[in-house]
Amino acid sequence: MEPIKANTLGEAMFSAAKSRHDSVFFIEHDRTLSYGFLQATSRRLAGALLGLGIQPGDRVGLMGLNTTEWIQLFFAVVQIGGVVVGMSPRYRDSEIEYIVNDSGTKFVFALEQHEGHSFTDMFERLAPRLPSLQRVFPLDEVTLLALSAHAVDDATINEVADNVNENQLAMVIYTSGTTGRPKGAGLTHHSMLSSARAGNAHANVRARRSATGLAAQSCGWNHLRRSEHDAGRRRYRLGRRI
Repeated sequence: MEPIKANTLGEAMFSAAKSRHDSVFFIEHDRTLSYGFLQATSRRLAGALLGLGIQPGDRVGLMGLNTTEWIQLFFAVVQIGGVVVGMSPRYRDSEIEYIVNDSGTKFVFALEQHEGHSFTDMFERLAPRLPSLQRVFPLDEVTLLALSAHAVDDATINEVADNVNENQLAMVIYTSGTTGRPKGAGLTHHSMLSSARAGNAHANVRARRSATGLAAQSCGWNHLRRSEHDAGRRRYRLGRRI
């Protein structure tokens, strides 16, 4: 299998969208997300994040489930050199306070509520103790559409994206902290793509599909389902119908 010629997650997504533009990347209930659509929407969101002041190296927290919006934001952040900070919807005040402050998270996109817990109220409570956090946005389709309308121009996006390299951080994931404070594990573009390549090789992905498999497997999927009502039901599918 010929290795995909991509050094960053943004390049991997661009290659996948170019080779299999209309192929299915992700299925969420009755919503289908193609590689081409993901590339276009994540690029517009990347421009919106730049317009809001996100710079390469800035931390952006994503607190959500495996949804279309989470994936769009993930690729939007990493293609401009931002760093995704993974946040579980099962985190509560003390965990969020520690992780936001330890990582220096600047923006957070979060569910408004999950399993009866209001994250809107939680972030309002914690705001005085989170000096690095500038803004908290709802992680939903309406918010992302509104932000996308204010994206910077393509030339600015290209200039920033072209300077992202494989050794830059792409994501920080925190340990559970069962024996002490959670510890942040930094994942570079190189490490996430290497893991995806290994997954492709193990699954015997054909050469012509290596770009799509690489882009899909490099995404930092959440282990939680959409709700407890989905337990045992295969609601989220990657790249194919089951």
